[in-house]
Amino acid sequence: MTKNNILLLVGRDDWQKDEALNLALLNKLRTNNIEVVWEDPAAEVIHFLRKIEIKFGIISKRIKKFNLRMIQIVYGLLNPSYLVYLYKRKNNDVLSRCESLANTICKRGIAAQTIILSRSSGGRVSSLIADQLGIKHVVWATLSSIPITVMSLNDMLT
Repeated sequence: MTKNNILLLVGRDDWQKDEALNLALLNKLRTNNIEVVWEDPAAEVIHFLRKIEIKFGIISKRIKKFNLRMIQIVYGLLNPSYLVYLYKRKNNDVLSRCESLANTICKRGIAAQTIILSRSSGGRVSSLIADQLGIKHVVWATLSSIPITVMSLNDMLT
């Protein structure tokens, strides 16, 4: 992929449940020097936390959930707009999620270079705004399709 292209990860409503998929994709894609942007503004920090948790070995779900909420609270205190984002996501309203995703893309001015890698409801939301914003590629991913997805992304840009 060229430097001008951006991969936007748009997941399911509860994207943390897709940790295995997210980690596998990111490990594959980061080795290909692909710029990855997340739908959730705190996702990069949360992903970093998950990598630290993996190094510690087995951690209970309760501790993982506590860590997640602490990161969200601290991130929200440092970035108050994130608390608004979480509040809007609370109801999983498709229209507000479309609006939020469109705003994320438009604020960054990345519509022309964006490839959306979506999962579950993220695919529905992405497909609803793709034409409006001029997104050329929306790729749906599943855990079993990681090698195919990575190859497809590379083929799109060569």
